[in-house]
Amino acid sequence: MGPKPREISSYKFHKILKRKWFFSQFHPILSLKEKRILGLEALSRGYWMQKANRVNPYFLIEAAKKYHRETQLDDLWLQLSMENFSKSAFCRENLLLFLNINTSRVKEFQHYSQWVIKLIENYHLSPDQIVIEIVESESLDINALKEFTMILKHSGVHLALDDLGAGYSNFDRILQLEPELVKVDRSLIQDIFNNHTKQSTFRSIIDLAHRMGILVVAEGVENLAEIIQCGILGADLFQGYFFAHPLEIEKINESLCSDRIKQANVEYKNHLNDTLSHKIDYHKNLKKTVELIEFDVLDKKDFFNLEDSFRKISLRFPHIDSFFILDHQGKQVSPGYGTPKQKNRFGLYNPSELGTDHSMKTYFISSLRGMDFFISDPYISLSNGKLCKTIVRPFRIDQKWYHLCVDFLVDLEKDQSLVLGL
Repeated sequence: MGPKPREISSYKFHKILKRKWFFSQFHPILSLKEKRILGLEALSRGYWMQKANRVNPYFLIEAAKKYHRETQLDDLWLQLSMENFSKSAFCRENLLLFLNINTSRVKEFQHYSQWVIKLIENYHLSPDQIVIEIVESESLDINALKEFTMILKHSGVHLALDDLGAGYSNFDRILQLEPELVKVDRSLIQDIFNNHTKQSTFRSIIDLAHRMGILVVAEGVENLAEIIQCGILGADLFQGYFFAHPLEIEKINESLCSDRIKQANVEYKNHLNDTLSHKIDYHKNLKKTVELIEFDVLDKKDFFNLEDSFRKISLRFPHIDSFFILDHQGKQVSPGYGTPKQKNRFGLYNPSELGTDHSMKTYFISSLRGMDFFISDPYISLSNGKLCKTIVRPFRIDQKWYHLCVDFLVDLEKDQSLVLGL
């Protein structure tokens, strides 16, 4: 078999267009929590002479651009998708229909939006079961795009931002268009389980979307590891080959994906239980470490002679970065044990030293509220630029209150409380 052609000829393209040699497939979008399919994304396919001779949709789209037939192709595909979807009573009565549109047409937003709404009516579908997917990178006129989406949303149609995270950030479009859903692109999902940068980016999308009341779809999930990681980070819905490949409408039914949904839920629960057990053990170890340091401090009652304590504890608990003691006003009354002795005059990061004011630190303010142990959220230490947590333990000597502060380096590979957001 020779290499595939890069494009199709004018004759072949126009013949396909004239004969309407197209068909639709549908890709499930589902909820693990609800254990069911919620919607289908319509995908249009072309063929030559017979269905077995499929034509790459990319080549059809490129040919439509080249021969100025984009509008005709877009209209045909949109009509075909709605027509096939409406043929299934199960889909029509239970599922959302996700439709991709050519956003270059939103320049004619008034006419185009009304045409889409009329098409929905013609196929006896409800506007609130239609989700229009917008790929922001295809639209150059943001004002026309906003007008177009506003008209559709006013009619009851839902809006989804597609391909978020693909190539460049389009976070600003979330704020401008206020969609009901965002679909995170496969490029960010792939191998997310062992890529902490991707995890942080995905978590940022989740945080922004959820604060705005927007659901997040993890698109292109292909294995359990990706599904579990996206679920832990907060994904609401899933779409990908792990659950199903795109199918003709006749093959879509209530039991579709049920086995894969069940499998994913079992693995997710097991992973979550293991992670929670790890978190409990981890925090027990942190607490025990602080108690050992506190014992030495109370025994010696000397804040300036604790080097041996640090060495002994750090050998047992290598994640300890440093510890220091504050008075009840937040002033540092001990050296920083474990911190570098050399202070960099112009450096961005410098270790705290005797007399440093910590009174505005969250961990100190929390300790003042009478908590026996307070564990901070992870943060970048201004002492060394590393990601750490601080545990604070209040204690009393000679009727005076002090606060023992112990900094632990956060190991992203092991500290699953970070991933869980706990």
